[in-house]
Amino acid sequence: MIGQWEGHRLWGGPYSVPQFITMGVVFATMILVLVAVPVLWTRFGVFNLVALVVLPYLSSLLVRRLHVDGRPPFAALASTAGLAGGPSGTAS
Repeated sequence: MIGQWEGHRLWGGPYSVPQFITMGVVFATMILVLVAVPVLWTRFGVFNLVALVVLPYLSSLLVRRLHVDGRPPFAALASTAGLAGGPSGTAS
């Protein structure tokens, strides 16, 4: 859990590592879209900055509340990737 930055409590925290990863991925994706398709961002002015803050935060709240079979979402994703990438066996 990540709850403080230089002795100050994080707003909305504490956050888990999957939440921090989700916020980073969503923010980076939004920046890439901003660079790749600037036309999408030219009409909304200051609301673009609001979106760059609010959407990663809301996605982290979604990850906090999301549980797959009682497990955190990244643990379920890792086990699914392990099953998909592992050797296939035949049932006897």
